[in-house]
Amino acid sequence: MIKMEELDILRHLVTNIGTRLSGSPGEKKAAEYLASKFSEIGLDVELYKYRFLGWDLLGEPTLEMLTPKSEKIPCAPNIYSSSTPDEGVEGPLKYIGKIKRGRSELDKYAIINEEGEEEAYIIGTDQPVPRNGVRDVRFPMPEVNVASDIKKMLASFRREEIPVRMRLRLKAKFDPEAYAYNVIATLKGRKHPERIIIMTSHMDTQINTVGANDDASGISVLFRIAKRLSKVGTSKTIKFCVFGGEEYGMYGSRHYENRLKETGELSNVELVICFDEVGRKKQTHRFRATNEWLRLKLERTLEDLRAEERLGKDLIENFPMRWVIRAYGSDHAAFVEDGVPAISIGGGGYDGYSHTGSSGDQDTIDGISHEVIAYKADIALRLLEDVGAI
Repeated sequence: MIKMEELDILRHLVTNIGTRLSGSPGEKKAAEYLASKFSEIGLDVELYKYRFLGWDLLGEPTLEMLTPKSEKIPCAPNIYSSSTPDEGVEGPLKYIGKIKRGRSELDKYAIINEEGEEEAYIIGTDQPVPRNGVRDVRFPMPEVNVASDIKKMLASFRREEIPVRMRLRLKAKFDPEAYAYNVIATLKGRKHPERIIIMTSHMDTQINTVGANDDASGISVLFRIAKRLSKVGTSKTIKFCVFGGEEYGMYGSRHYENRLKETGELSNVELVICFDEVGRKKQTHRFRATNEWLRLKLERTLEDLRAEERLGKDLIENFPMRWVIRAYGSDHAAFVEDGVPAISIGGGGYDGYSHTGSSGDQDTIDGISHEVIAYKADIALRLLEDVGAI
């Protein structure tokens, strides 16, 4: 049964605060609100800020195809893209080649100037709508993503050797004085307080989205677990971490993981469980583990809790699981890179859904299933029991 307070947390983040871009007042409000909620249930809460390289979009970017036909192309800028001149950049489109980002293979193009120099990048993705990503901040260039239908169209022009000319206008700013926030709520273990389980979600959102599924849903799962365990206690110490900066490259979790490494506490962390995009019924449900022992526990838990029946067999990615995750994608990454075992419970687009797009927000509270949130919390609680944490 879903408690009204748990619904109120998600609703407050999405409706009252809204967009929570890292370094923005919205993220700060979310951090202060969540710190107060975890304090109310008796957890020891630390709210701290850290400086990072901020970035913000100044108005909607515009991408236009000029030849072989005149057409406005929906696009989504990548975080840490630099600005074009006011008049934009215009020129022929040059195919750079296939690139890898995470598990995806994308098509990369450049708008080139009269000297043949690359002025901006267009990335053809497999997303049904354009979706923001992050580019390497060390090499700032104007860069936008386009959806799968545009990727296919450009590939067709390329095969037929039809020249394409485009114009991109994009305005953004960098802020070296920006601050983001982390909330760390600790429930000290009664039997083995020195042994630590970290459970994570993130409070920040992408551009143009109120972030209901990504990741207010993960925060709701986290709080549901914390509230239940605060009443009965745990064997091991559990740290409920709500990080900022996830959409910028997992900055919040990397900052915290580095703190634990510097103090020597990282060696006491036995497991990380990460929740990211967990709240929709109609989405791809992903369950991953970093080693075979955890994979077997995760698989058994899903079978015992009838995941196929509760979520839909066709919506569970590669069910039953036969893989081990690598370190990318969300706030478990920094820990995995330093050898900490992890389980990732997440989700992704399905049947035309994407959580954000330059032309408008799709990640609203309407798509959230509170029953799914409760079910994901039950999965995590069973896993905590299996690893002797409660």
